[in-house]
Amino acid sequence: MLRRLAQTILVVAFAGSSHAQDQRPVRAPREFIELRGMWLLDETAGKGHIAGLPVAQTLTISTTPVEISVVKDGKPPEVYRVDGTDVAARDATTGATLDIRYGFALVAGMVALTSRRTRGDFTNIVTDAYAASGDTLTIERQLSVLANPQRNLVTLSDERNNRQSLVYRRRK
Repeated sequence: MLRRLAQTILVVAFAGSSHAQDQRPVRAPREFIELRGMWLLDETAGKGHIAGLPVAQTLTISTTPVEISVVKDGKPPEVYRVDGTDVAARDATTGATLDIRYGFALVAGMVALTSRRTRGDFTNIVTDAYAASGDTLTIERQLSVLANPQRNLVTLSDERNNRQSLVYRRRK
């Protein structure tokens, strides 16, 4: 009988503490609404160049509480999950999985969207750090190259060829 009473007290106490936790205010999910919209490249701004990496003239960005989608020049969307889960790119025509993976992180107040593409003995890692302020979107881009199968970063022959700043203006 005493044991049953102790169990009942524990159940009531646990339910009460659980209920108290439920009373905390629920915070709205972060959706990065400042990034949303269509953006046009400002070719007079920005600096640097990374050979072999295309620069989109237009970006269309949409966001939800769980992902960010970036459409570059009308191509199929690149989808980045905010929980950090990698997303495999798919061929728009066949639906086949491609050798490109997309990742998300927050770095120094910027949204860092990373793509990794493996070709032969190397994996190109392109990190685009997005920061929006009003009608201006700045992307700090960096290229890193991973050697396979050792899985170590390599030093590029021209270190100036691994960083680039891109500036976009919001389409009105």
